[in-house]
Amino acid sequence: ERLLTRTGFGPVRGPGVQIVVDDSPSGVPTEVVRDTDLAQLVDALWSVGAEGIAVNEQRLTVLSSIRNVGTAVHVNGVPLAPPYVVEAIGNPDTMPADLATSPRGAAFFGLADALTLVYSIRGQSELALPAAPLRPLRWADETGAVENGASGTDPAGDADAGEQRVSAKEGGTS
Repeated sequence: ERLLTRTGFGPVRGPGVQIVVDDSPSGVPTEVVRDTDLAQLVDALWSVGAEGIAVNEQRLTVLSSIRNVGTAVHVNGVPLAPPYVVEAIGNPDTMPADLATSPRGAAFFGLADALTLVYSIRGQSELALPAAPLRPLRWADETGAVENGASGTDPAGDADAGEQRVSAKEGGTS
């Protein structure tokens, strides 16, 4: 259970901070929250000791991505819309000040101010972050070969040209 919580694949509850970030009220197309802005904020939160982070209820893991697709920000492949609610488990008494004085946090807040993004940060006595969904294992065989569904292969061995098999015994690909 502890491993699931630490990796993001288990739900977690505890005190922390909630940061709400929204586009500039100016309506200027370049003054909107982008994937890089949220990624910079998330990196800053990890650097000041966040134990778990979610953006608009999308739990972050080592496999998570924050990307723009057109004008939409996608987290874990899910399109999100502003305002972006970033919740981080950690000490709500020290995290806001630590965030503001950390190099990454200062860079985020400086950028947000320059773009006139609207943001707020509040300590929370209790947050509940959801678990990230586990990627399903499609099949495994006695040789240790596994398929997680990423390449569209099937267990009969018929594979797309991009198939990559991972051997659990050898830890390599073939």
